[in-house]
This record gives sequence, structure tokens and C-alpha cells, in this order.
Amino acid sequence: MATKRSASDPVPPVSTEKASRGIWLVKVPRYLSEVWEKRAGEVVGRLVHQVGGETIFHSNITEISTDKQSVFNSSQIKVNQKSTDSKTMDIPQQHKFITRDVKNQSFAVLSEDKSGLEEDSELVTGKLSIEGRIVIRAECQPPNSVDYMKMKIQQIQKISQPKKTVQQVERAVVKYKPINAHQEHIAKDKAKKEGSRAVRLEKDDVVKLLFHAFEKHQFYRQIDLQKLTNQPAGMVRDVLNDIGLYHDSAPHKSMWELKPEYRNYNEELAKNIEKRSMFALVKGVYEEISKRDEYFITILGLDGAGKTTYLEMVKRLLDNRHKERDLHKITSTVGLNHSKIVLNEFILNLCDLGGQADLRYIWDDYIKECHATVFVVDSVDSQRFSEAISCLEQILSNSNVQKQPFLVLLNKCDNEMSPLQINGYKEDYVVKDNENSSDISKDDFQQTTFQSTSGGWRSFELDNNEGVNGDWEQNSDCGSSSFSSSIPLSTSMTAVIKSEIDSRLGEVLQGDVAIFSISAKQNAGVKKSVNWLINALKSRSKEIFQS
Repeated sequence: MATKRSASDPVPPVSTEKASRGIWLVKVPRYLSEVWEKRAGEVVGRLVHQVGGETIFHSNITEISTDKQSVFNSSQIKVNQKSTDSKTMDIPQQHKFITRDVKNQSFAVLSEDKSGLEEDSELVTGKLSIEGRIVIRAECQPPNSVDYMKMKIQQIQKISQPKKTVQQVERAVVKYKPINAHQEHIAKDKAKKEGSRAVRLEKDDVVKLLFHAFEKHQFYRQIDLQKLTNQPAGMVRDVLNDIGLYHDSAPHKSMWELKPEYRNYNEELAKNIEKRSMFALVKGVYEEISKRDEYFITILGLDGAGKTTYLEMVKRLLDNRHKERDLHKITSTVGLNHSKIVLNEFILNLCDLGGQADLRYIWDDYIKECHATVFVVDSVDSQRFSEAISCLEQILSNSNVQKQPFLVLLNKCDNEMSPLQINGYKEDYVVKDNENSSDISKDDFQQTTFQSTSGGWRSFELDNNEGVNGDWEQNSDCGSSSFSSSIPLSTSMTAVIKSEIDSRLGEVLQGDVAIFSISAKQNAGVKKSVNWLINALKSRSKEIFQS
């Protein structure tokens, strides 16, 4: 099969050593061509040029064989028998040889040698060479004689005969004789016969056998008891229902044990059972003493706000076994990114939920089961601030959030924008001072502390060294912490966001609330925000686990 050569494949060279050699192109009858192909390299005849100008071809071959080599029976099975009536067919010895000159035409013989290609012979082109050029065209015509006509009649008769004939045989030829019974079948039959000799015992006898078995081991599977007692499954099951207990759960699932009133273990087995019971008791006491509280925290926000980066920094901070990820390779979460951090006193389950618009419908399902909520806002992306506020209002509409610790993170404060760069968001905005409730314009921000109606509102500013600058103060009455910042608010995007969030959080939330200005990528403010969240959860631990 010829294949199309690509432009990059090298063109194989063509040998032209024999290009100048003259070659005759001769047309011969089919019977001659078949004989010549079988006798390649031999002398098959000679040409005689007569005086009159005619050329006669004298063939050295006078007859060809017409033997039949195969006979087929009715099942189309080949029987290797050679026919005894071998026949031969005479062919003419002399043929007229007519030559013609090649005028205004150029013919050449091209050969291809694929002897060294083997398996690739159908795919790769072999060695090409020009064997010569056609100088004379000739035609070898058979004579119009009686011998030739007889030969043609024999050929027609041979062709008309069927290539396959039917031979009737008295017995069918079978190569593989069937075996009455194989060894494995004999072994199975023997086992069945031996098993059928077992006698069905009385119920009291089966009970004694089962008691004897349970003196050695405490637990058994039913199939093992069937083998020990050599009794059918129905009989063993009926007895076990009376004297035994079936375990359908771990650690002894699908196993039987004697009821307490029937137990009479031997001395060694009784000691092992007592040891296991004591171990189970000690294990239960230890698990109860070392039991840790487990908190579930959801991290929400728009896609690209930095939720996954914040989660990565929290894991670096709290989990010593965590393998650090390259922050530049972190992508937006699609669906859920869950992390479990085991600490000495409690366990934190952090759920980072995707912030894409078509994924926010799953937020409510996780908020219902969580103990605290973290909302991350991109303080640089002013174009999506209104979208972030609408998402925040959606979260606050959930009644479960209103009584939980709620943490707002203003992320990317290392690259924050000034309000003058916010395109028409607000010309004038107001931040309420908790002492005199006076309006502060965007040109003269002062020290500000945000305080909720429950006394749990805190606001924190970003510090270049520790992430937060200010003093902690524990409120023993409400169990919450308050914070007073000593850094004056700058004319920044963060102040605008805080004023907007303050107007919404203070009216709705009843639990502990805090706003942190952080930079998750620079690990600024992350530790302080985590400490606040842990303290808020600890203060509400009794309320959480009692409910």
C-alpha cells in the first residue's frame, strides 16, 4: 500500500547504473508466463529469424501439469490426499514473434528492492533502481493449429470444474476424544458423597457441640460453626438464635457470641476476655478525658479576594506538619477547600467556599452547620465593592450567623487605594466615633474604634511589623475582647469599606464581631486575626456544645 510522503521525509535515491541498457517488452500468452515465472533464470526457448523476415520462437517446454492437489469433504475439512489421475497438457512449441519499433516514446523499467525492510516493507519505500529502457516491443502469438485448439479446450474444461469437491466419509474424524469425568469433578463428587454421610443430630446434641466450641473462642462465624458441628445451616442458625448474640457492627461484625447466661469460658480465654474488657474501659476513659472540642469555620467572600491564601497562611501558622504551597500557584477555589487542623485543646475545621456567582447558593448550607464565619474583602478591587456588600447582606440574613463570632478581613491592604481613586463611589463618607458620635470627613480621620450594640465590636489597623497595633482588653462581663487602635485612620480605601460594613454589621449581629486590615500574602495581621477568632470560639464553647 502506497503512503503519502510528507515534505520533511528525505527522497530515496534512484540508482541509474543500468539506465542505458536496452530491454525488450514482450507480450506472451498466460500459459507461457506462468511457466516462465516458475523457471526463473533458466533457458525457456530460442528465437529463430527466417529468411522471409519472420521470427519464430521455439519453446523448450512441451507440456504442463494439470494435477489436482486437494479434495474437500462436506464439512469443508481439507483432506491431504493427492489425486492419482495425474494429467498433462501439451502446449505449442512454435510461436510467431512479431516485433515493433518504439517511436516517439520513452519507456523505462523501474524496480524496487525491499529485501532488508522486513516488517516495514508495507510502509517504507525500498531501494529504487532503473533496470533499463525499452527499445523494442514484441508480441508472442500462438499458432492457429489443431494442437493449440486442443489445449484451449482442456483449459476451458479445467476452469469449469469446481475447485472444491465433496467426499463422503463413513466415520467423522475426531481429533479430541471426550472425557467422561475430569479429575476435579471426581474430587467434588467424592467430597459430596462423604458429606452426605453426616447424620442430622438432635437439637440438644448441637447445643453441646456449640458450647464446647465457644469454650475455646469467644466469637465465631456461622459458616465456621457449620463445619465444626457438621450440621446444616438451618439447624445451626436455629440453635444460635436461642443461645447466642449476633453482632451487626464492628469490631466483631457478622459474628456470633454466647449470651451472658450461657458463657462458661476456660481459664485462658476468660483471662483474655477480662484483659480486653479492661483495655476497652481504659480506652474509653482516656478518650473521654482527652476529648477535644471541634469547631467548624466557614471562609466566605468573592472569588479572588484571597480566601485560599489566608487559609494557607493559617495552616502554616498552626499546623507544623503542613507542606507549604507556592502562593503564586494558588488559584480560585471551585466548590470546597477543606482543612482540618488538630491543636492541643481543640480541632479547627476550616471550609473555604468558592466565591463565584454560580456557587454562592451553597453558602447557606455550610453557614447552618458552622460555629464562626470569616468574610474576606478585597480592599483593592473597588469595582466589585458593591458586589461584596450585597454578598455580605446575603450572609447576614442567615439567623445562624447573627449569634456567632463574625470576622471581616480587609485583605491586600499593602496595595490599598485611596478614596480619590474610587470612581464615583462616594464624594463624602462618614465614620462614627464611638465617644462623641461626631461626623469625620475624609480629610481628617482620627483614632476610631468600632463598637457593636452588644459590646463585642472591634476594629484593627494593619501594622508593618506585627500586623496589628493596639492593646488587648478582656471584657469579663460579656466574655468578649475589645481593642483600641492607636493608629489614626488614613485617607484610604479601608476606611471607606469599614464605614460601609459598620452600618450593616452593627444593626444585625449580636455576637462578637471584628474587622481586621490584613495582607494574607505578606502574612501581616494573620496571626492576630486567628488569635481573636480562637478566643471568640472559646468564650462561646459552652453555649456551642450545649446546643
